Amino acid sequence: MLGRHLEGMDMTAAQAPSGLVDLTGRVAVVTGAARGIGLGVAGLLAGAGARVCLGDLDADTLAREVESLRGRGLQVLGHPADVTDPAGVDALLEAAAAWAGRLDIVVANAGRMTEGRVRDADAREWDDGLRTNLTSAFLTCRAAIPALERSGNGRIVLLSSGAASDPRTVAGIAYAVAKAGIEQLARMLAVELGGTGITVNAVAPGAVDTGMARGFGGEVLESYAQRSPLGRIATVDDVARAVLFLVSDLGGFVNGEVLRVAGGP
Repeated sequence: MLGRHLEGMDMTAAQAPSGLVDLTGRVAVVTGAARGIGLGVAGLLAGAGARVCLGDLDADTLAREVESLRGRGLQVLGHPADVTDPAGVDALLEAAAAWAGRLDIVVANAGRMTEGRVRDADAREWDDGLRTNLTSAFLTCRAAIPALERSGNGRIVLLSSGAASDPRTVAGIAYAVAKAGIEQLARMLAVELGGTGITVNAVAPGAVDTGMARGFGGEVLESYAQRSPLGRIATVDDVARAVLFLVSDLGGFVNGEVLRVAGGP
């Protein structure tokens, strides 16, 4: 079963590999950071020395997780935010600036899995899926650009999905199309921001063991594990380490790319 394929894996992104990455002095904002991939990314970046502002709609869960990260000695701030609303994005970035005085890294992770085929989805579900998974990233990037330009070493990472390129996905049409849009947004921003020192990339995980993915059922995730050349699905830590690479100096000459984290083709 699924547990067999994940046995022995570290399911949390606790700290960066010693000696490889140092983000001391850098400030990051991670959206959708109260759980799952966003929380894992925030913990890993903070473990590498960054000061990290976590944004999420779920204020209660966010507060608990921020307290837990602080208990591990990490420099983090939580700020409840609706990043589908320009005012919510502005408030999140302003909170980060007031706390840390600068911004170097943005990880636009906020999103929500949707279901439904084209023939089943109504216009409201379509609009909600695009707003939650694509418009939120657009608004976050647009608002962050001025501060990232001042950084001189700005990094943007957008979270895509294998659903962006695989039409056999179990995810809904709005989610898949939004994630395809995320990848083009990354490419176009990379070109638009040429000369600013900002790099823009996307990370596209395959199946990842998160609460959201488990909503599809163990049999679905098990089928993904069996198809993988590595014999398992991804952990949150697998994805977070890819993000860490892209925001660090190690990934400084990677720009406009989509990094798949799926254990194989």
